Amino acid sequence: MTPDTLALLAKYNSRANTEMFKHISTLSKEEWEKEFPGYFKSVKALCNHIYIADFSWLKRFGTVRKFKYLSNPVLQNSFVVDSEVFDSIDEYNAKRKELDELMKELVSELTLEDLGMDVTYKSLKGEMQTRNVAGSVMHVFNHATHHRGMISLYLEFMGHSNDFNGLIAVV
Repeated sequence: MTPDTLALLAKYNSRANTEMFKHISTLSKEEWEKEFPGYFKSVKALCNHIYIADFSWLKRFGTVRKFKYLSNPVLQNSFVVDSEVFDSIDEYNAKRKELDELMKELVSELTLEDLGMDVTYKSLKGEMQTRNVAGSVMHVFNHATHHRGMISLYLEFMGHSNDFNGLIAVV
């Protein structure tokens, strides 16, 4: 694992979120909130979940060392697992763009030494965990990809064709 690999994944993550927004920006409020039989019942709920997870990890990585990205005022907020971070699709897009930039900033600051370190944190369930930094950053990007796949499926169910999750677009 190298910082360059993570930079590629951060670039991909940002691009996939931007492309996904192009599709979800066409949804009506009813479609945005339409419930499906998944654990996260709507596109809105999935976007909210991805946001809270990414936000939580950005704060957790700040316990490894003092990164510059931590000075961003966005990170002064706090959320619990069931927080509703945004109401509208446009509000989601604005907040998502901010977070994607912070993810890229984190990755640009990571060194090989950082990647070999561990991050210790309290999970959203309140359990203490210790994980490798490199693997945890990979987890964050994989988690988002997984849930964007669910969003893609929900969009298909509503008749909105889409294809925004391809890593090949950034290599």
